[in-house]
Amino acid sequence: MRSYASTRKFRSLAIVFGTAILLSGCETLESIRVTDDEALARTGSITVRPETMQMGRHSQGGLELNYERYRGKGEQAIALGSYVKINETTYVGPQTVDNTADSESGRIAYNHLMKFGPHFELEPSLGITYERMVITTQSRLSNSKAEMIDDKALGLGLTLAPRFVVNRFIAVEAKAGLMIDEDSDTAFTRHIGLVLSPIPNIALRGGYYWRDQELESVEGYSDFKTDFEGVLASVTLSF
Repeated sequence: MRSYASTRKFRSLAIVFGTAILLSGCETLESIRVTDDEALARTGSITVRPETMQMGRHSQGGLELNYERYRGKGEQAIALGSYVKINETTYVGPQTVDNTADSESGRIAYNHLMKFGPHFELEPSLGITYERMVITTQSRLSNSKAEMIDDKALGLGLTLAPRFVVNRFIAVEAKAGLMIDEDSDTAFTRHIGLVLSPIPNIALRGGYYWRDQELESVEGYSDFKTDFEGVLASVTLSF
């Protein structure tokens, strides 16, 4: 009990000292960061390729509807002399906060499939994206409540997917995607994995992904940065 009380007293004194530094104007404003190497990722898409958009035997356009969701969590250590600010709450170091991020997006895009021989395909797409990011931050100190930001924005989304086709049922795919919204915030996603097509018009994707996303706040408030990676599962319907 004496050790626990001493630890609490030391932490309280450190936070008081950190607050004094904050008030003196020598503080450093940090971004709120969510880093998770086991973040959950689920995506799905529907692609429609009408005959009127076919451009020869090896090139065809189409309309793509896409949905993606990424969820992660992580802790962030705030050093002495630093702080983060979300809404009207300021967390002064030294202390640890727990952060979560839930990012989901929907996109409607023009998709173009190009085939270069029997084993290589290239599939770019460009369209309008609706992005929503929900971030929560909560201190580990007692009596602390969670603060939440719910950001919504429209933007442009660009993807590029080179694909090596082994046979009619199996392919190896890499994919990169970039989203820029109306506030110039960005999200950059990469993945690599297998594409399984057990029956025509259905593709099951499994692999590993990396995703970095940044949201800028107004002056005086913390920006938000997420760094996710993990296992990706996806399904695509094509018509």
